[in-house]
Amino acid sequence: MNTGFEIVDGLTSADIAVRICAHSIEELLATAAFAMLKILLANPEEFNPELKQRIDIEAESMEMLLYRFLDELVFLKDARKLLALFDGGTIEHSVEGYALRGVIAVDSIDAARHRFNVDIKAVTLHGLSCRKQPDGYIAQVVFDV
Repeated sequence: MNTGFEIVDGLTSADIAVRICAHSIEELLATAAFAMLKILLANPEEFNPELKQRIDIEAESMEMLLYRFLDELVFLKDARKLLALFDGGTIEHSVEGYALRGVIAVDSIDAARHRFNVDIKAVTLHGLSCRKQPDGYIAQVVFDV
């Protein structure tokens, strides 16, 4: 399995769809956050995390865990003016669903450093998928821009 992400053309006309492939759910979250950063910024190499913070998210399915994780990153961008990447953690699975116990690295948005391509307003449920494959995980996410 080739890991990483790609922009999916033709799925939606006004939004940006991304397909993500990874060996683990943790890698999937990290790649999804990186895809979001690369969509947002013309210069993602200027992401320079100042600190780390805990992130705890629970959901009934892998799809909703991915959605809530990315939705939290959009919230941090809009409400706290922070950009974030997944910096590690674990995914626990039980009969109730999934729980992410992890850490994100955050960088304060700085107009002098960060050049935005577009603004991601939201993560949508349209086209959202996340499934286990024999050699890893594949997911699709649509960002409302």
